[in-house]
Amino acid sequence: MNTCATCKWWVNTRPTQRGRDGEQVTRPFEVLYAQANRCNRIPMEDDAWEWEEIGIERVLKEEWEGTTAFANDGSSYVAYLTTKAEFGCTMHEEDVEYDVTNRSG
Repeated sequence: MNTCATCKWWVNTRPTQRGRDGEQVTRPFEVLYAQANRCNRIPMEDDAWEWEEIGIERVLKEEWEGTTAFANDGSSYVAYLTTKAEFGCTMHEEDVEYDVTNRSG
């Protein structure tokens, strides 16, 4: 199975934190995420669906056709999928311009 490590949608979206001396700083809660990145192929559920004119049923927006997973949270404010490099996915798209500086794991 294809994994996130080679997928074009798997990106490091966390900004690098720098201390006063210019050295990179890692806060304790970030250690858990040091090996994981965000999948930009999985949309927030509220962003991927829209209400029909009648307002009874939601339909998937055309731009998200083919998507098989969605992220959701209780507030509908922000949601995303975070995975490690070994995670496999059926929506994998090979990153032909693999940039190791934009990856972790």
